[in-house]
Amino acid sequence: MIINKLAQCVKIPLDISRGSAIERQKKAQDFSLKIYENLMEDFKDNYSIMKYSELENRINKTIPDKNFKVIVKELSEEKAAESECNALCQILYNNNHQAQAHSIDIPGINHTIRAIHLPEVLHEIVHIADNMFNPKLIARDQKINMKNLNTKKYEDFYDNHYYCGEFIETKRDKKDVLKIIENKTRKFLKGLNISDKIDYIQDMRYSLMSEINAYKFQVKTATKLKENGFMIKDYEFDDMSEIGLYEDKIKLLKNLALEYISKERAQHKSKIRRKK
Repeated sequence: MIINKLAQCVKIPLDISRGSAIERQKKAQDFSLKIYENLMEDFKDNYSIMKYSELENRINKTIPDKNFKVIVKELSEEKAAESECNALCQILYNNNHQAQAHSIDIPGINHTIRAIHLPEVLHEIVHIADNMFNPKLIARDQKINMKNLNTKKYEDFYDNHYYCGEFIETKRDKKDVLKIIENKTRKFLKGLNISDKIDYIQDMRYSLMSEINAYKFQVKTATKLKENGFMIKDYEFDDMSEIGLYEDKIKLLKNLALEYISKERAQHKSKIRRKK
Protein backbone atom coordinates (compact mmCIF):
# COMPACT_ATOMS: atom_id res chain seq x y z
CA MET A 1 0.00 0.00 0.00
CA ILE A 2 1.33 3.44 -0.99
CA ILE A 3 1.35 6.07 1.76
CA ASN A 4 1.18 9.33 -0.18
CA LYS A 5 2.02 11.95 2.46
CA LEU A 6 3.51 15.28 1.44
CA ALA A 7 6.53 16.71 3.27
CA GLN A 8 6.35 20.20 4.79
CA CYS A 9 8.82 21.51 2.18
CA VAL A 10 6.28 21.08 -0.64
CA LYS A 11 3.05 22.15 1.04
CA ILE A 12 1.80 25.07 3.05
CA PRO A 13 -0.45 24.84 6.13
CA LEU A 14 -4.08 23.98 5.40
CA ASP A 15 -5.33 27.11 7.15
CA ILE A 16 -3.53 29.14 4.46
CA SER A 17 -4.47 27.08 1.41
CA ARG A 18 -7.99 26.16 2.53
CA GLY A 19 -10.92 27.43 0.47
CA SER A 20 -13.19 26.69 -2.47
CA ALA A 21 -11.65 26.07 -5.88
CA ILE A 22 -12.34 29.69 -6.82
CA GLU A 23 -10.86 31.00 -3.56
CA ARG A 24 -7.72 28.92 -3.91
CA GLN A 25 -7.30 30.06 -7.50
CA LYS A 26 -7.61 33.67 -6.35
CA LYS A 27 -4.88 33.07 -3.75
CA ALA A 28 -2.60 31.59 -6.41
CA GLN A 29 -3.23 34.55 -8.72
CA ASP A 30 -2.55 37.04 -5.92
CA PHE A 31 0.73 35.28 -5.10
CA SER A 32 1.87 35.38 -8.75
CA LEU A 33 0.96 39.06 -9.01
CA LYS A 34 2.84 39.82 -5.79
CA ILE A 35 5.99 38.21 -7.23
CA TYR A 36 5.60 40.25 -10.42
CA GLU A 37 5.22 43.50 -8.51
CA ASN A 38 8.18 42.60 -6.28
CA LEU A 39 10.43 41.95 -9.27
CA MET A 40 9.38 45.12 -11.06
CA GLU A 41 10.81 47.17 -8.19
CA ASP A 42 14.25 46.18 -9.51
CA PHE A 43 13.60 45.93 -13.24
CA LYS A 44 13.49 49.54 -14.35
CA ASP A 45 14.66 49.05 -17.96
CA ASN A 46 15.94 46.47 -20.45
CA TYR A 47 19.39 46.56 -18.89
CA SER A 48 18.33 45.68 -15.34
CA ILE A 49 19.57 42.31 -14.08
CA MET A 50 18.98 40.03 -11.12
CA LYS A 51 21.08 37.12 -9.89
CA TYR A 52 19.48 33.70 -9.66
CA SER A 53 20.24 33.66 -5.95
CA GLU A 54 18.35 36.94 -5.44
CA LEU A 55 15.40 35.72 -7.50
CA GLU A 56 15.29 32.55 -5.39
CA ASN A 57 15.43 34.64 -2.22
CA ARG A 58 12.59 36.91 -3.39
CA ILE A 59 10.36 33.95 -4.22
CA ASN A 60 10.96 32.13 -0.94
CA LYS A 61 10.44 35.28 1.12
CA THR A 62 7.06 35.83 -0.56
CA ILE A 63 5.86 32.28 0.12
CA PRO A 64 3.48 32.31 3.14
CA ASP A 65 5.30 29.42 4.86
CA LYS A 66 9.07 29.26 5.41
CA ASN A 67 9.17 25.46 5.06
CA PHE A 68 8.02 25.52 1.42
CA LYS A 69 11.17 25.61 -0.74
CA VAL A 70 11.81 26.82 -4.29
CA ILE A 71 15.18 26.47 -6.00
CA VAL A 72 16.18 28.54 -9.04
CA LYS A 73 18.52 26.86 -11.50
CA GLU A 74 19.94 27.64 -14.92
CA LEU A 75 18.28 25.92 -17.86
CA SER A 76 21.07 24.54 -20.00
CA GLU A 77 20.87 24.58 -23.79
CA GLU A 78 20.88 20.76 -23.76
CA LYS A 79 17.95 20.60 -21.32
CA ALA A 80 16.05 23.25 -23.24
CA ALA A 81 16.48 21.29 -26.48
CA GLU A 82 15.51 18.02 -24.80
CA SER A 83 12.35 19.44 -23.23
CA GLU A 84 11.59 21.76 -26.17
CA CYS A 85 10.72 24.63 -23.83
CA ASN A 86 12.15 27.93 -22.68
CA ALA A 87 11.78 27.34 -18.93
CA LEU A 88 10.79 24.53 -16.58
CA CYS A 89 9.05 24.11 -13.25
CA GLN A 90 9.85 20.76 -11.67
CA ILE A 91 9.17 18.91 -8.44
CA LEU A 92 12.39 17.43 -7.09
CA TYR A 93 12.28 13.96 -5.49
CA ASN A 94 14.57 12.03 -3.17
CA ASN A 95 15.47 8.34 -3.57
CA ASN A 96 12.29 7.36 -1.70
CA HIS A 97 10.11 9.08 -4.30
CA GLN A 98 9.12 11.84 -1.89
CA ALA A 99 8.85 15.42 -3.12
CA GLN A 100 11.52 17.62 -1.54
CA ALA A 101 11.30 20.99 -3.30
CA HIS A 102 10.18 22.86 -6.39
CA SER A 103 12.70 24.10 -8.91
CA ILE A 104 12.45 26.72 -11.61
CA ASP A 105 14.92 26.16 -14.44
CA ILE A 106 15.27 29.33 -16.51
CA PRO A 107 17.58 30.75 -19.17
CA GLY A 108 19.97 33.51 -18.24
CA ILE A 109 23.38 35.08 -18.71
CA ASN A 110 26.07 34.28 -16.12
CA HIS A 111 23.45 33.14 -13.59
CA THR A 112 21.44 36.34 -13.94
CA ILE A 113 18.14 37.12 -15.60
CA ARG A 114 17.27 40.14 -17.71
CA ALA A 115 13.91 41.82 -18.24
CA ILE A 116 13.49 39.82 -21.44
CA HIS A 117 13.33 36.63 -19.32
CA LEU A 118 10.55 37.86 -17.01
CA PRO A 119 7.50 36.44 -18.86
CA GLU A 120 9.09 32.97 -18.83
CA VAL A 121 9.96 33.30 -15.14
CA LEU A 122 6.44 34.43 -14.27
CA HIS A 123 4.93 31.56 -16.27
CA GLU A 124 6.78 29.11 -14.02
CA ILE A 125 5.84 31.11 -10.91
CA VAL A 126 2.19 30.40 -11.71
CA HIS A 127 2.90 26.65 -11.66
CA ILE A 128 4.50 27.07 -8.23
CA ALA A 129 1.46 29.03 -7.02
CA ASP A 130 -1.01 26.48 -8.39
CA ASN A 131 0.81 23.66 -6.61
CA MET A 132 1.11 25.65 -3.41
CA PHE A 133 -2.58 26.42 -3.07
CA ASN A 134 -3.79 23.13 -4.59
CA PRO A 135 -1.80 20.43 -2.75
CA LYS A 136 -3.71 17.69 -4.58
CA LEU A 137 -1.66 18.60 -7.66
CA ILE A 138 1.62 17.78 -5.91
CA ALA A 139 0.06 14.75 -4.22
CA ARG A 140 -0.95 13.30 -7.59
CA ASP A 141 2.49 13.96 -9.04
CA GLN A 142 4.14 12.29 -6.05
CA LYS A 143 1.78 9.31 -6.28
CA ILE A 144 2.69 8.81 -9.92
CA ASN A 145 6.36 9.02 -8.97
CA MET A 146 5.92 6.47 -6.18
CA LYS A 147 4.17 4.07 -8.55
CA ASN A 148 6.93 4.53 -11.17
CA LEU A 149 4.38 5.74 -13.68
CA ASN A 150 6.43 8.82 -14.61
CA THR A 151 8.04 7.08 -17.57
CA LYS A 152 9.59 8.55 -20.72
CA LYS A 153 6.71 6.97 -22.63
CA TYR A 154 4.20 8.94 -20.54
CA GLU A 155 6.15 12.20 -20.84
CA ASP A 156 6.33 11.83 -24.63
CA PHE A 157 2.65 10.93 -24.85
CA TYR A 158 1.59 14.00 -22.85
CA ASP A 159 3.93 16.34 -24.75
CA ASN A 160 2.94 15.02 -28.19
CA HIS A 161 -0.83 14.86 -27.70
CA TYR A 162 -1.82 17.24 -24.90
CA TYR A 163 0.80 19.92 -24.22
CA CYS A 164 1.39 20.53 -27.93
CA GLY A 165 -0.26 23.07 -30.22
CA GLU A 166 -2.79 21.93 -32.81
CA PHE A 167 -3.04 24.84 -35.27
CA ILE A 168 -6.43 23.86 -36.68
CA GLU A 169 -8.37 25.89 -39.25
CA THR A 170 -11.95 24.60 -39.19
CA LYS A 171 -14.46 23.12 -36.74
CA ARG A 172 -14.15 19.85 -38.64
CA ASP A 173 -10.38 19.89 -38.08
CA LYS A 174 -10.95 20.43 -34.37
CA LYS A 175 -13.41 17.54 -34.11
CA ASP A 176 -11.09 15.22 -36.02
CA VAL A 177 -8.03 16.17 -33.94
CA LEU A 178 -9.84 15.61 -30.65
CA LYS A 179 -11.11 12.23 -31.83
CA ILE A 180 -7.59 11.17 -32.76
CA ILE A 181 -6.33 12.28 -29.33
CA GLU A 182 -9.14 10.37 -27.63
CA ASN A 183 -8.31 7.18 -29.55
CA LYS A 184 -4.60 7.50 -28.82
CA THR A 185 -5.37 8.09 -25.13
CA ARG A 186 -7.50 4.95 -24.97
CA LYS A 187 -4.69 3.02 -26.58
CA PHE A 188 -2.13 4.42 -24.13
CA LEU A 189 -4.31 3.49 -21.13
CA LYS A 190 -5.32 0.07 -22.45
CA GLY A 191 -4.42 -2.78 -20.13
CA LEU A 192 -3.83 -0.58 -17.08
CA ASN A 193 -5.81 -1.02 -13.86
CA ILE A 194 -8.41 1.61 -13.00
CA SER A 195 -6.17 3.29 -10.41
CA ASP A 196 -3.34 3.88 -12.90
CA LYS A 197 -5.75 5.05 -15.58
CA ILE A 198 -7.27 7.66 -13.29
CA ASP A 199 -3.86 8.78 -12.01
CA TYR A 200 -2.67 9.43 -15.56
CA ILE A 201 -5.89 11.15 -16.59
CA GLN A 202 -5.97 13.41 -13.54
CA ASP A 203 -2.29 14.27 -13.84
CA MET A 204 -2.80 15.39 -17.44
CA ARG A 205 -5.94 17.35 -16.47
CA TYR A 206 -4.19 19.15 -13.63
CA SER A 207 -1.18 19.91 -15.82
CA LEU A 208 -3.32 21.45 -18.56
CA MET A 209 -5.33 23.47 -16.04
CA SER A 210 -2.14 24.95 -14.64
CA GLU A 211 -0.81 25.64 -18.14
CA ILE A 212 -3.94 27.64 -18.94
CA ASN A 213 -3.33 29.79 -15.85
CA ALA A 214 0.37 30.14 -16.64
CA TYR A 215 -0.04 31.15 -20.28
CA LYS A 216 -2.75 33.68 -19.51
CA PHE A 217 -0.57 35.31 -16.82
CA GLN A 218 2.46 35.19 -19.15
CA VAL A 219 0.58 37.01 -21.93
CA LYS A 220 -0.85 39.52 -19.44
CA THR A 221 2.55 40.40 -17.94
CA ALA A 222 4.31 40.38 -21.33
CA THR A 223 1.74 42.92 -22.55
CA LYS A 224 2.31 45.13 -19.49
CA LEU A 225 6.08 44.95 -19.93
CA LYS A 226 5.89 45.87 -23.61
CA GLU A 227 3.58 48.79 -22.85
CA ASN A 228 6.23 50.04 -20.41
CA GLY A 229 8.95 49.94 -23.05
CA PHE A 230 10.55 46.56 -22.35
CA MET A 231 11.78 44.38 -25.20
CA ILE A 232 9.73 41.20 -25.16
CA LYS A 233 10.04 38.25 -27.55
CA ASP A 234 7.10 37.77 -29.91
CA TYR A 235 6.35 34.21 -28.78
CA GLU A 236 5.66 35.45 -25.23
CA PHE A 237 2.30 36.71 -26.52
CA ASP A 238 1.20 33.30 -27.85
CA ASP A 239 -1.45 31.73 -25.63
CA MET A 240 -0.65 28.08 -26.16
CA SER A 241 -3.65 27.09 -24.07
CA GLU A 242 -5.87 28.31 -26.91
CA ILE A 243 -3.64 27.09 -29.72
CA GLY A 244 -3.40 23.70 -28.03
CA LEU A 245 -7.15 23.34 -27.36
CA TYR A 246 -6.41 22.82 -23.66
CA GLU A 247 -9.99 23.47 -22.52
CA ASP A 248 -11.30 20.87 -24.97
CA LYS A 249 -8.63 18.38 -23.96
CA ILE A 250 -9.50 18.84 -20.29
CA LYS A 251 -13.13 18.11 -21.08
CA LEU A 252 -12.08 15.04 -23.08
CA LEU A 253 -10.04 13.72 -20.14
CA LYS A 254 -12.86 14.40 -17.68
CA ASN A 255 -15.30 12.42 -19.82
CA LEU A 256 -12.84 9.54 -20.11
CA ALA A 257 -12.42 9.44 -16.32
CA LEU A 258 -16.17 9.35 -15.81
CA GLU A 259 -16.50 6.57 -18.38
CA TYR A 260 -13.76 4.40 -16.84
CA ILE A 261 -15.10 4.89 -13.31
CA SER A 262 -18.66 4.12 -14.42
CA LYS A 263 -17.54 0.90 -16.12
CA GLU A 264 -15.50 -0.12 -13.07
CA ARG A 265 -18.48 0.38 -10.76
CA ALA A 266 -20.78 -1.56 -13.09
CA GLN A 267 -18.34 -4.47 -13.18
CA HIS A 268 -18.04 -4.40 -9.39
CA LYS A 269 -21.82 -4.49 -8.96
CA SER A 270 -22.04 -7.36 -11.45
CA LYS A 271 -19.50 -9.39 -9.46
CA ILE A 272 -21.45 -8.82 -6.24
CA ARG A 273 -24.71 -9.98 -7.87
CA ARG A 274 -23.05 -13.15 -9.17
CA LYS A 275 -21.70 -13.98 -5.71
CA LYS A 276 -25.19 -13.66 -4.24
